[in-house]
Formats: sequence, C-alpha cells, structure tokens
Amino acid sequence: MANVESYLDELINERNTLVQALKDGRISVGDYVSYTPDAHDPVTVGREETGFANLANRREGTDQTFSQNSNTTWRVLGLSEDGEHVLLTTGSPIKADGADPYLVLEASAGAANCVTVLNKISGLYHNSTLAEETRSITIEDIENVLGATVMPIQDGDIEMGIITLNNSETIIGYKVLDGSYTYEDGDYTLTNPPQLATAGDSVKLEGYMIAYTTDGETRAEYVPERVWDMLFAGTTLSSRYSKSYWIASPLCLPSSDSGAYISAGVVRNGGIASSQSVELFCTNGDWDAVEYAVRPVVVLKSDVTIDQVQKIEDQEEEIWTTTGGQTHRPLM
Repeated sequence: MANVESYLDELINERNTLVQALKDGRISVGDYVSYTPDAHDPVTVGREETGFANLANRREGTDQTFSQNSNTTWRVLGLSEDGEHVLLTTGSPIKADGADPYLVLEASAGAANCVTVLNKISGLYHNSTLAEETRSITIEDIENVLGATVMPIQDGDIEMGIITLNNSETIIGYKVLDGSYTYEDGDYTLTNPPQLATAGDSVKLEGYMIAYTTDGETRAEYVPERVWDMLFAGTTLSSRYSKSYWIASPLCLPSSDSGAYISAGVVRNGGIASSQSVELFCTNGDWDAVEYAVRPVVVLKSDVTIDQVQKIEDQEEEIWTTTGGQTHRPLM
C-alpha cells in the first residue's frame, strides 16, 4: 500500500511541475507568472568590463549600475531545448539606474566582454530556491520558443543556415554555422587594447539576421501574437525602438567596407539584427559605443511546481519614452 501511495505521490508531483503544465497546455508561452527573485545588491559594471569611456560626456561617469526593481513582471518564455526546464523572461527589458535606461557597450572591451556583462547584470533576478540559473537572453532562446528550423547551405567557404519558422517555407533569416575571417595586414585583434593581428591568422565567424515582422511594424503570420508581443513589442520605429535590447550571442561577420565587425546581437525593429548598426569593434580599427536594454532569462529548476510559480492575470507594461538603440562614436 505504501508503494502505491508513493507512486501516486510521484505522479501528482510530476503533474504539478511547471514543465508538465506547459507541456499539457495549462500554462502557455507568454503567460504572466508570479516570480520573486532573492534580494540582491545593485550591480555595477565599469569601464574595464564595458569599454565605456564616456568621452562625449553623455553620462555622469563610466560606471553603469543596475538595481533590482520589485515591479518587474515575468512571462513564460518556453521550454529549454532539453524540455526539462521552464524559461521565464521579464515582461519588459530591465533599466539601468538614472535617466538613461540603457547599457552602453563600447569598442573591443565591450565586444569581448558582452556575454559576461549581460549575464552579470541579469543575475540581479536570481532566486536560489527556484532557479537553475539566471542569465541574459540569447539567440537560441528566441529560436527555440519560435520553432526556428535551420537548413545548412554552402556559400563559398562559409557554411550558412537558412532559417524558417514553424515549418513554413518562408525564409526569414540566416545564420553562420561555420566559417572564418582571415586577418590582413593592418588588422587588429579583439583584445583590450587592440593589438595588430598577424596576417594569415583567422577568427571564427558567428552571425545571424532574422526578421520576425513583415515590415518592421506588422507581426508576421508565422509568429503568434502573444509571443511577438512578449519579445518584440516596443522595439519598432513607432515605439522609438525604446525597448530594443542586447542578446548575449556574439557576432563576428565580414564588414562591407573592410575587415570583420564584432559585437553582441540585438533585438530591434521587430527582429534580430546583426548589421553594422550594432558594430562595437571592427578589425580595421573602427569602433563605436552602442546602447541597448538588458533582458534577463530565468531557467527554473525542473521540479518547480505550479504552486511555487503561479499563472497570474496579464500585467500592463510600462511605456518607455526614451529612444533606444543609439550608436555613436565617441569624440576622440
């Protein structure tokens, strides 16, 4: 009898996990849920991490601080790739302290440290009881929730992936799967400070360009409205790109001028961009300071239940009035 009761308890516990609730439709991608992080001290990232030198005197200093906001909302981003964890993300990106809500990354240091910096800031919202990890959103998170399919093709020496969604035949983007850029005379490496590269050496190419809207404003038919609202609302021109945000997925792609540009990726204009508009550092020596918001992802432990993280009514997100995605080469 005890064995039967134990077995029944296991079945009940498994059914009550958030993972199972998502699989059987009791909760859905885009739903708002109750999630409260542990208390954390503010996180400050300095110039050595971000590269931000503030040479144009746009801010009070080079340090950038993020504090935990108790009004942050949380939504179901989907299942992890292995199907064993529910992922949450914030209803809107999180803001930096002060008047400017964006994280500035700059030059070689910003490009080299982008993943570390974004994950460090996102850790503000970790709950040690509920979360396996808390980090920045990535290209893989977005591809996973939208059901992206990548079909490899060869383009010269570079292996590319053509991306479609939800078994659609419509090509909506590309991804670099394998390839390299060979340094030429006068090129610089991604070091801080940059050093002259050895001609003939190479660096691995990484990159993607995905359009999830039909014209930058209109939701594409193959993206569910609720999912599009969660990921792309506030990132279009009509919203002044105000909620555009970094993703912790590095880029290294050939530049149309010369060399290769290296950066983090961004969600902007209803899609994911990997263009020279987000160039932080180029091997030819050019560099920019670029500012976007930060978007955390919480990977919940597999045994978290629907009682611990409950579905709640939809929340109204704050309207941002700032202009996001600004790019500026600081004064020398």
